[in-house]
Amino acid sequence: MALRGLAPIVAPLVGGVAASGSGSWRAAFWVLACATALVLTLACFTVLESLPAEHRQRTGSQTRVKAQGATPEAFAKELSERKALKKQYAELRQYCADIEERLRISAAAINLLALENAAHASHDPQAQVIPLPRTVKGRIRRPGPADR
Repeated sequence: MALRGLAPIVAPLVGGVAASGSGSWRAAFWVLACATALVLTLACFTVLESLPAEHRQRTGSQTRVKAQGATPEAFAKELSERKALKKQYAELRQYCADIEERLRISAAAINLLALENAAHASHDPQAQVIPLPRTVKGRIRRPGPADR
C-alpha cells in the first residue's frame, strides 16, 4: 500500500533526474523499460503457482478423451464414425446435385414443349394452346395471370 502512495511522488523526481542527467527526455522511458524488465524477472522467479497440482487441467484432445473416460479404441471408433458420416454427407450432396441437374433438364424439356405447342397454335388458329409452366433461370414456376 505504501508503494502505491509513494510512486506518484517519486516517479516525477526519477524522471526529472534521468532527463537532466542524460540531456534527453527519452531517458525517462529507458528507465521505465529497465524497471519493468527487473520487476518481470523478479515476478517470474519469486511468485509461485497458487493452484495445487492435482487441480490443474491440461489441454489437448487426448487429455479431453481421457477426462471423459474414453479409451484410445473408443477414440479411434469415433474418428471412423465421423469419416463414415463425412462420406455419407458427400454422397448425399452428389445425389442432390444429380436431382438438381435432372430438374434443369426437365425444365428445359417443358420449355421446348411449350415452344412447340405455341408454334403448332400459330399455324392452326383453331388449335387450343395448353399453358405449360415456364422457367426462370432453370427453375419451374407456376403460370400466373400474365401467362393467360
